[in-house]
Amino acid sequence: PPQRDRARVVLTRLDRLLRGVLTAQIWASARLAGIPYVLSEDFEDSRVVEGVTFRDPFAPGFDLDELLAG
Repeated sequence: PPQRDRARVVLTRLDRLLRGVLTAQIWASARLAGIPYVLSEDFEDSRVVEGVTFRDPFAPGFDLDELLAG
């Protein structure tokens, strides 16, 4: 039915929007606090946005000791 299709489209858009807002909040919090790394499997590994680097701790080759050593 058209209502179900419309609801699916709305929920998909809402999901994308909320993910974007959450990502922006996490990034802004890290940047304002001077935190250089955000660890999460939900972001593109090694992406740098204005001084904050997103790292996926489950990515092949990820080394926490190396990251902490700076």
